[in-house]
Amino acid sequence: MGSQSREKKRDWSKLPKDIVGCIMGKLYWSHRIQMQGVCKAWRMVSLDGVPTIDKAWLMTSEWSWIDCNRVIGKCKLKDTSLGKEVYISRGVKEDGTLFIWANFQSSRYGWALFRHDPKPGFRNRCVLYMYSPFTDEMMKLPPLDLGFPVWDGNLTATFNLSSANSECLVFCFYRFKETVCISTCLPRDGSWKSCYFVERHPDDNWYGTSLSATYSDGCFYCLFSGGALGVFDVHSREWKLLVKCWPAPHQDSNFFGELVAFPRCPCLPHRPDRVMKFDPSGKCWVEYLDSQEMESASSDHHHHLCAYLYPSKLEFYKNPILIEPPVTRVWRRRHLLNPN
Repeated sequence: MGSQSREKKRDWSKLPKDIVGCIMGKLYWSHRIQMQGVCKAWRMVSLDGVPTIDKAWLMTSEWSWIDCNRVIGKCKLKDTSLGKEVYISRGVKEDGTLFIWANFQSSRYGWALFRHDPKPGFRNRCVLYMYSPFTDEMMKLPPLDLGFPVWDGNLTATFNLSSANSECLVFCFYRFKETVCISTCLPRDGSWKSCYFVERHPDDNWYGTSLSATYSDGCFYCLFSGGALGVFDVHSREWKLLVKCWPAPHQDSNFFGELVAFPRCPCLPHRPDRVMKFDPSGKCWVEYLDSQEMESASSDHHHHLCAYLYPSKLEFYKNPILIEPPVTRVWRRRHLLNPN
């Protein structure tokens, strides 16, 4: 048998990109991630424009110190529709301190926002970063100088990102005594813009702890442990209070809450103790009274705000988290820094 009878080694990296994209478009992310490891050309096809058919993904991470600069660990994604897990990142990271002290804030369209919290308590500066488990890319935002010592419980952040374009806007809420502070940042600008609002009745301590924030229809909403709900209009840059407290029977604030703007999915996979729906006409919270109503709230895709209330211990155990997958294309770090 001569060399002519031997099977020629095929260079799969030269397979036409449209064919690779067609194949990947029919696969779940767990299979696509495996295909990304074949070659650089296939990885670029997978990241640039192939839609996904998945629902929310479950992300878990475990990291531990090697020395003062390096950490070792792993980050995994679980396909909630197939029940399969796939490693996104594992091994040693040279600049891993952000992973060690990660405090999850929110997730949107394939990206998650974290706050760097090396020590609990008061801080004069806030460090936020974004991470995409679908591309294993990290984007550190410019440090936000708060101007005064802010307690962790008075600080929360979220962001807006959609399939329409890669324009990303990060929102940070914090307060000091009677001053409400709101800062926003476009990653492409590399700077923060801040607004300050002084409360007219500082003795009326209705805020409580800042629990969660979310974006919907041009506005950022912020939820507080006492039941207060505030809104910041991005265009007019105005802040106002929509409701001051929970309904009378639910004054206890010993819980952790997540504000969800439907039709977006929650970020925490745990079952809430209570679900409160905001009634914009009555400017009040309305509670779902039974489990059937709570299940309907989870599957309801009408535009409204809901507060998912969990036991307070979950504030310290927010791993794993749910990640909304990119459904039309995958925004990479370069897209967020140079939006279309």
